[in-house]
Amino acid sequence: LYLQPPVCINPGDVVIDVGANIGLFSVLASSLSGPRGRVIALEPLPEAYQLCKANVDMHDEWCRAQGKQAAPVQVLNMAAGKHEGTAILTTYTSATGWSTLHPDDGEVAANMQVYLTHLLTDSPGGQQD
Repeated sequence: LYLQPPVCINPGDVVIDVGANIGLFSVLASSLSGPRGRVIALEPLPEAYQLCKANVDMHDEWCRAQGKQAAPVQVLNMAAGKHEGTAILTTYTSATGWSTLHPDDGEVAANMQVYLTHLLTDSPGGQQD
């Protein structure tokens, strides 16, 4: 999903993960860019930032235990933007990936419908079509 063409991460690349959420792309980028690379993960939502840091730390421990070398990941509790300052972030505690500076109720409703449909039809006990 993340590495659809034309996105490609090569050994030694520097990757900036803006809106890192819980860090899944950051740890993937760390593995792909290798020990000569660098990853900077930006996540403004405090809860997601903590999970991102924890996932990065677990990935580092796993890499060391496996004898694998990966790029260091610097996790920062901040957003990226055109101007310096502060902003109000609309958050969704159970779906941190939907958090946004520009809420769109229609988009949230559509995402929720897809999520619930998959939850009800793809989970054990759910009905398959």
